[in-house]
Amino acid sequence: MGQSRTKTLRSNVKNWFDSNRATNSIAIIALLASVVLSSPIYSHIEAWFAASPEADFVSPSPSINAVPAGFLVSVRSNNIPDSSDLWFIVRAGSQAEWYPFSLMSSNETWSMPNVCPGIGKQTLQVWLVPDAQESALLIWVDTHHSSYTQGLTSLGSPSAIELTQRAINVTEKCPG
Repeated sequence: MGQSRTKTLRSNVKNWFDSNRATNSIAIIALLASVVLSSPIYSHIEAWFAASPEADFVSPSPSINAVPAGFLVSVRSNNIPDSSDLWFIVRAGSQAEWYPFSLMSSNETWSMPNVCPGIGKQTLQVWLVPDAQESALLIWVDTHHSSYTQGLTSLGSPSAIELTQRAINVTEKCPG
C-alpha cells in the first residue's frame, strides 16, 4: 500500500511539473536573476561588460616622428569613468622621470597648444588616474608650473593605467 501511495504522489508531482513547465521555467529564471542581481558578483559582471576607457593621440599625427618645440597635442578619449581623471604626461627619453603637463577633460577631444618638453626623444603618455590617487600629480603641477627642471620619479598612484603613448623626437630647444 505504501509503495502505491509513493508511486501516485510521484506521478501527481510529475504531472503538475509537466503541465506547468513554462511557468516553472520563468519562476526559476526570475529566482536566479534576483540572486545574481543582488549579489556582489553582479558589479563584477557589469564592469566586465562595460566599455573600456580609451584614449588616442590625434596630434601630433602618428605619421610624424619629429616635431619642433611648441607643438600641439590633441587627444580623443571615450568611456572615462567619473571616478578617474586623464593626465597628459611627458616622459623624458634619457631620464626615468615623469613630467605631468596637464589634467585633461574626459570623453571628448582635448588639446594643449605650445607643448615644450626637452630636446630629443620624448614619450607622450595619457594616464587614467583614480581621483583619490592623483594628489602627487596635483601637488607637482602646482609647485612646478613654470619650471620643469625635475620630474616625478613615480606617479604616486598604484592604480593608474596607461591608456596610450607616443614616442616623438623634439628637434629644437624651447625658447626661454
